[in-house]
Amino acid sequence: MRKLILALVVAFGIHTLSIAYVLPQDDHDGQVVEHFAYTLKYCKQWHQAYWVAYEITADKLNSPVCKRRDAFRPDPMVEGGSAELVDYRNSGFDRGHMAPAAIFKWSKTAMNECFYLSNMSPQHKDCNQKIWNTIEQHVRNLALEYGVINVITGPVVMGSVYQQIGPNRVAVPQLYFKVVMDANLKPIECFVVPNRGTQYPLTYFQVPIKFVTALTDLHFPNT
Repeated sequence: MRKLILALVVAFGIHTLSIAYVLPQDDHDGQVVEHFAYTLKYCKQWHQAYWVAYEITADKLNSPVCKRRDAFRPDPMVEGGSAELVDYRNSGFDRGHMAPAAIFKWSKTAMNECFYLSNMSPQHKDCNQKIWNTIEQHVRNLALEYGVINVITGPVVMGSVYQQIGPNRVAVPQLYFKVVMDANLKPIECFVVPNRGTQYPLTYFQVPIKFVTALTDLHFPNT
């Protein structure tokens, strides 16, 4: 039955009537934007999301119907406009996915929408292509192990003075966080990593979920 439902979602682009995954609670000013397979809260000051929430399931990981398509572009659902391609051009930073493309191969719609620039953050290439990529692969393995996981991830911009790029002055975060919970919203693993290269393994960056709460002012279930 689950495979039949998934097939219908893929074939017809059916949008579920309610969000199946968990969203954090916060007092940040910003717009909550619900896309087909992920939801984010957009920060106009940073020109990126405070957080991005999504679900990963083993069924979807094992049911690819499309390949990665690098269609980076502004998010039409962000009020007043999101970051733009020119902001990242010649900046020296990658357009780093918060909700990664590798988990959306089950849907052309999901793959297409994950390249909105609202889902991107300026990441140092040695963060994006190394430790961040390693953690994303690890999280996909957790989804295969648990069957269903909930993920909340995003940037950490500290202080009132920070590096910015592009005409829209997109904030360059100092850190990134990722919270992984099981289907019952019990924390499995949490990570906080620096926006730079590192020689340390991913286990070095594992932290308690309360540390993420203190760092981000986000509140998660069962904590």
